[in-house]
Amino acid sequence: MHAALDRHLKEKGHSLSIIKDREFLSSRKVLEGNARKLRNEGKGKLPNKSRSLTREEEEVPWECGQLGNSSSTSLLYTMWWLLSQHLGLRGCQEHYTMNVEDFTLNKDDNGNEFITFAEGPTKTRQGG
Repeated sequence: MHAALDRHLKEKGHSLSIIKDREFLSSRKVLEGNARKLRNEGKGKLPNKSRSLTREEEEVPWECGQLGNSSSTSLLYTMWWLLSQHLGLRGCQEHYTMNVEDFTLNKDDNGNEFITFAEGPTKTRQGG
């Protein structure tokens, strides 16, 4: 919000910057102090951060038939779950754009076969 306000003032023709100029140093310190206090109270940038599922929570969809091979829907949900868990896919687009060509069958020096997955670049993992 600080940067947006500074940008707005600049667009309106104000010559001072509330982010850079010395005249606003004390207000920046107060804002940073308040932000630090809120972060220490657990009100940081990730207030809705997810937590890991417990083993018991993970077993519930399997036990009630939402995951498994009892129907075409449960099989679809199971594939979504497994791909998300093992390949780190997060959104619909990552599942949708995945191709068979992204998987390769390899062998290690001992002759053991394994599959590698070459994911494409995503919003948060640009390297692929």
